[in-house]
Amino acid sequence: MINLIIEITGFSKDKADKKWYVENRWLPAVNEVRDVYEMDEWFFIEIDGDIKTELKDKIAII
Repeated sequence: MINLIIEITGFSKDKADKKWYVENRWLPAVNEVRDVYEMDEWFFIEIDGDIKTELKDKIAII
């Protein structure tokens, strides 16, 4: 099983800050303690085009 956070790109003025926080703070923190809580690894993808293709490509590398 995988845990995947999917962000659909919008017109938020602070989008870059939110993406940075998830990729550089939240994901590393939750993945650091996942063994303690017996959780699977978490991943993140930002979708800004063809949802089906982008999801398929991301899942293929996980």
